[in-house]
Amino acid sequence: MNIDYIMGDRRSKALILLGFILLNSVLVSAQSTAVETAISCMACRIMQLVFMIIGMVVTLVIIFAGLKWVGSGEDPDVRNQAKQMIIHAIIGLVIIIIAAYAVSWLTSSLMEFTIADPASAVSGCDTWCAYKG
Repeated sequence: MNIDYIMGDRRSKALILLGFILLNSVLVSAQSTAVETAISCMACRIMQLVFMIIGMVVTLVIIFAGLKWVGSGEDPDVRNQAKQMIIHAIIGLVIIIIAAYAVSWLTSSLMEFTIADPASAVSGCDTWCAYKG
């Protein structure tokens, strides 16, 4: 028997087990505390602000690149620069959205505590910031 094969098999089993543990979200029937609700509300509001700023920046970059493209005339270098600006702005937006969901998933699965769902931050923070006084 090859010892490297056996160790590799143990490592792969351990990685698969770790993956299942991390992917499995633990369901808890406990109510969230006031501190958790306040932190979730604040995180949701911050995510709203960040998404708004990112959306404005991406929109301005795409508008600027579009004007650059239209004003390029017959210059292929300027036209290619404008195309690259648009592509990079869209790629950056996709990366930021994926990162927001990754952070939300990690906080909910590793800490058993949901800070804020990126979709709820975009649509509004009513579920996180509801006053229950």
